[in-house]
Amino acid sequence: NLVRGFPDSVDLIRRYWVHRNPGHFFRTLTPVFLLSTLAALAIFWPAAYGRRYLLMGALACYLLIQAITVVYFFPRNDIIRTGSLAEVEQQLKTFGTTRFLWETLRNVFTLAASLLSLWALTKPVG
Repeated sequence: NLVRGFPDSVDLIRRYWVHRNPGHFFRTLTPVFLLSTLAALAIFWPAAYGRRYLLMGALACYLLIQAITVVYFFPRNDIIRTGSLAEVEQQLKTFGTTRFLWETLRNVFTLAASLLSLWALTKPVG
């Protein structure tokens, strides 16, 4: 929590992000999700029982997640990583509520993509 213990919390997270940051995890995991969804879409494309539409929905959710991450979270995380303490404090005051809303939306899309993928891969034939 960056708000609690400010500015020490920012210093702590900056020291941690020198070694690892959230991007390291998602740079590995995101291509796996996208490629596995594309592979499943290619495999089930000829199927006449709707798996392709579920997988296209999951793929659309994954792409929306990436768009939200790149457009909203990358610039704000960059401010936390490299900005002055005044900039970070301003961001925490200004974007606290909107960050929560965007994170919630991103989590909803993640849940939807996961459920659509699972449904497509476990849907009975016929």
